[in-house]
Amino acid sequence: MGRFYVSKKLFDALLPWVRKDKGCSRAIPPQALERQLSQQGLSGRQIRVERKQVMSRRFNRVGRNTLWQADLKYGPYLPDPTHPGHKMRTFLVALIDDATRLVVHAEFYARGSFADSFAYAISCGR
Repeated sequence: MGRFYVSKKLFDALLPWVRKDKGCSRAIPPQALERQLSQQGLSGRQIRVERKQVMSRRFNRVGRNTLWQADLKYGPYLPDPTHPGHKMRTFLVALIDDATRLVVHAEFYARGSFADSFAYAISCGR
């Protein structure tokens, strides 16, 4: 193996030291930030326009009831009627219309098929 030579400056940089600006604000002044951005060919206006373009590409469907999304969350533990002294986990299943953000159907389940929630939402003509 070859030898590695480390300069004293590099080694000293690893040692702990006290900052000279301790207790002072280290925030970047807005003028300095704007100057750096403009040197890179960017400005606050350009950044806002680019950000808006990215946000407008977010996935969503047009028209109600063209896409439903389901979400499942853990609910509280409840006493188990079939096994006294035990508790069972419950789940909240919610179906949400993507375009309108309307909750089409939501119901707590302890056991069984979550497809029941979807079937119920369809049968209600939503």
